[in-house]
Amino acid sequence: SSGCGGGGVDFCGTLDFCEDGDKFGYALPGDDCQPYNGPTIRLAPGKKYRLTLRNFATISTNLHTHGLHIVGAGDSDDITRSVDSGECLDYTWDIPKDHPGGTNWYHPHLQINSESQVGGGAMGLLIVDDNLHINPDVPLWASYERVLQIFRSPDVGYITNGEDVAEVEVERDRWFRLRVSVVDPLAVPDRFLIEGCNFMKIAHDGVWSSTVPIPPSRLSRYLLAGSSRSDFVVKCNSEGRFDVRFRGRTVAR
Repeated sequence: SSGCGGGGVDFCGTLDFCEDGDKFGYALPGDDCQPYNGPTIRLAPGKKYRLTLRNFATISTNLHTHGLHIVGAGDSDDITRSVDSGECLDYTWDIPKDHPGGTNWYHPHLQINSESQVGGGAMGLLIVDDNLHINPDVPLWASYERVLQIFRSPDVGYITNGEDVAEVEVERDRWFRLRVSVVDPLAVPDRFLIEGCNFMKIAHDGVWSSTVPIPPSRLSRYLLAGSSRSDFVVKCNSEGRFDVRFRGRTVAR
């Protein structure tokens, strides 16, 4: 919401850290806990945000972002801060006017608990809107988008958007942007591909590599690592169900 008052903050919000059995996750206030599929947070360049993290779990936690160009100290993105069970902790994210747009993600990073909390499902997407001041040629089709956050661990295997195999519905014969985040505690790189559709990687960590949909030299698969954030342009020319595969496994359709 806006009108938060004080400190030049433009927008404020609340994110709950929670437990669901032996899993961890995030939720908006009043919603069910969402392991492996936390709420997507959207930010805009040139705006200042205050996020209150409420800890409803039984152990201490904190919040860390991947991809934001913000200070790693104070109440911004200092991983040495923590919030105990039943307490709250405020974060202030001051997004510069020249901050690039991009697909990012957030997760807990309290050293003694981060492995169990991220491995237990605490993660979510964090998207910064396209910055037309530094990328004025972002094509119109880029606003038609879908997202996939792919999680892999030896304990639970593969989970995408909180599902064993995520279902993504798009219009036939229309270019769209597919935002992909890979979360792999083992950080093993492997190949990503979409069977039966035209696709090409157009951005990595918020840096655009192309604005032309499909050049003749396109690759048939792309290497993604353990915390990769990549954007793809995709078009499926016929009706059907097309497999999205990572490391040889179907993670979405």
